[in-house]
Amino acid sequence: MSTERDLRDRIASVKKTQKMTGAMKMVAAAKFKQLGNKIQAFSAYADAINQSIQTVCSDLAHHNDVAVFKPNHSPLRKVIVLGGDRGLCGSFNASVFKQALTTIETDKDTVFSVGQKSRGLFKSQRIDAHDLKWTADSDGFQLIQEQVASFLTGYQQGEFGELIVVRQAFYSAIRIEVQVETLLPISINSAAANASMSGRYDYVPSQGAVLDQLARQYLTTKLFQWVAENRAGEESSRMNAMESATTNAGDMIKDLELSYNRARQSAITTELTEIVAGAEALIDA
Repeated sequence: MSTERDLRDRIASVKKTQKMTGAMKMVAAAKFKQLGNKIQAFSAYADAINQSIQTVCSDLAHHNDVAVFKPNHSPLRKVIVLGGDRGLCGSFNASVFKQALTTIETDKDTVFSVGQKSRGLFKSQRIDAHDLKWTADSDGFQLIQEQVASFLTGYQQGEFGELIVVRQAFYSAIRIEVQVETLLPISINSAAANASMSGRYDYVPSQGAVLDQLARQYLTTKLFQWVAENRAGEESSRMNAMESATTNAGDMIKDLELSYNRARQSAITTELTEIVAGAEALIDA
């Protein structure tokens, strides 16, 4: 049975942990708010570019002749896995990695990992993964631009047939879901693409060149948006995990304080019993 001193030490330790988890929740909440504003801006921008692509394709009779919209016959794929940078975020990283293992076919896939946790998990499974230092800031955006140019060149030259992204889709602070998205070839809304809008716009230098530039912007913006969403999902999961840990610590403190009070009461009762017994012994003597 725990002594009063042991219980006091445990209560103090749990209270320190509770303060730490509470502080981590506040930090995660602040980061989550910053990322939320960034996600909204880039989501609207990506949607606008996508709409522009649909519009140009609807005015282009043979948009499938443009390489980024045309499937090629290469069986090889490139798979990007967006993971977290740190732990203490519930099942966030485990869920992404579980889906990644289901998606990846090692005989034909080239794997790219984003986030320290995904790199570590791939290493533990002895899966060769190229490290991408993508972050949700201006430096990360520049790196994504450069990598997109490389991906587009490789796709247009038939080096691979699909570009796939495994990520946590962010819907709200309490809802994130693992999704597998295909970025290349770019999907075109058939209804919009077949609409009769010929001659409505003039393109300089050409429709194909405009589509190529739009495709680059779309892929870059979409990937950056997903990186930001991934970070937001990580911070959201950490925020929820730390809230749960703080609540559990509070419950544990209550139980320990109850045990401590019972131990004190028992010790006081025992001491009083001994005093009374001693007094009675003196009287009888």
